[in-house]
Amino acid sequence: MKTYEWILFDADETLFNFDSFDGLQRLLSLFEVNFTQQDYQAYQVFNKSLWVDYQNGTITAQELQHQRFAIWA
Repeated sequence: MKTYEWILFDADETLFNFDSFDGLQRLLSLFEVNFTQQDYQAYQVFNKSLWVDYQNGTITAQELQHQRFAIWA
């Protein structure tokens, strides 16, 4: 029998299914930010472009993490 040293799972939207709008709305409410569906749509566009930049190596993971929330800071 073959043994494996590692097993890799893609957990997002595979093993774990969560409502990202609800999660962001709850997070931002802690900072008294009213986060609407319209805000979420704008966030999605902005966040997706940042992920492309990250995958292309033009920004770091830390820049991605900070820039996607800068608009609400």
